[in-house]
Amino acid sequence: MFISGLTVVMPAPTAAQATDYFSGFHANAVHTWATGFPNEVPAWVAAGAPAQVPWLTWVNADGTSAWNGQFLGGVSTPPPGRIGYQIGDEPMDVASFQAMATGAALVRAADPNSLLIVNFAPGITSWNAIAASAASFAPFDIVSMDAYDYGKGVFKSLARARAAALANNKVWWRYLDGYFEAPNSSASTEADVRWDGYVGLAYGYTGHSWFLYQVEPGPTGTLRTAFFTTSGDYASAHTQKFAWAASVNQELANLGRAMVLLRSTDVRYVPLSTLYQPPETVSWAPGAGSDPYLAGVAPQGVLGPEAIVGHFRDDCDEPYVFVMTNAHPGGDWPNSSAANQTIRLSFDFASSTDASLDKTAVLVLDPVTGLVAPRPLTSTGSNTATLDVPLRAGAGVLLKYKNARPFALQ
Repeated sequence: MFISGLTVVMPAPTAAQATDYFSGFHANAVHTWATGFPNEVPAWVAAGAPAQVPWLTWVNADGTSAWNGQFLGGVSTPPPGRIGYQIGDEPMDVASFQAMATGAALVRAADPNSLLIVNFAPGITSWNAIAASAASFAPFDIVSMDAYDYGKGVFKSLARARAAALANNKVWWRYLDGYFEAPNSSASTEADVRWDGYVGLAYGYTGHSWFLYQVEPGPTGTLRTAFFTTSGDYASAHTQKFAWAASVNQELANLGRAMVLLRSTDVRYVPLSTLYQPPETVSWAPGAGSDPYLAGVAPQGVLGPEAIVGHFRDDCDEPYVFVMTNAHPGGDWPNSSAANQTIRLSFDFASSTDASLDKTAVLVLDPVTGLVAPRPLTSTGSNTATLDVPLRAGAGVLLKYKNARPFALQ
């Protein structure tokens, strides 16, 4: 699971500040902007020594550095720890996308083992034409999306990047909300920050980058970090959002022990009413994701928040279910709530031919501890049962049916 925070036009961190990023913020890779070469990436690598620092950096669409205009910043041999490169940003039409693909081919030739990323913005009017351009996707390994909306519109963007990645046999990553525009301030709540991380998991995203961790405010106008009280200063005091995001990062890492080993087979929504259902979502129904046993998903409470269900399979074709509450204050009605919620899952095991299937429990990966443990079911018949899943606002859990095959974990 790739977890990072983007740093933009920043000076070198000290060793203590690098430790704060990895051990305090719980990121697992450095992520720099298009000025990363020739200065910022080597500075992070040096600050993290003697440990190897995993890193990823942007470059311009043609593979050059925004710092000096040279290809890959004039760096002939990438420092140790290289993950890859984001090629440009947010193509708005087929022509700009194809230009990035050309740049990606140049970077690939110079650094053949790197992962290459293309990142899209929401609301692209020419999305259908871009998505149909399979040849332009070919040079990339990862399809990324930056959608910072807490309302129902975000589901359209999440679905688009996932669909494009699946159609082109790619991995999909995303950016999360860690910024604000001065003179405003960040209005996120703890539940919003948690939801922002978890909703990507439901859609099968295996890379998560906070936009942004820290930023020098001069060249970028009004852009500010929501994680420090002062932009442009790693020594500045942390904000409350730093602590919230750090907790979410740890939970993403814990859930990522399994998620990176699974393939997303379906994403469904459990609406209070289809009249208010987010665009480009599909209502959950039995059989979604070819799950043989899940028979019902019912958020508890009158006019309560809705639910999101992700279906997955491992390499042994074992089914997994990720279920989360859509409750978060930044959401649209009826989801604008910071209250905890219980979601009742119903199971019907009558079709099972698996002699090892335990119909009295399921296995649940706890996002806080990172441990798998059986969760007993409440029997409602000879082959039917229910499980009440209590969730913090914006949170979810990953479960697997309990049989002879183990929970897929790194």
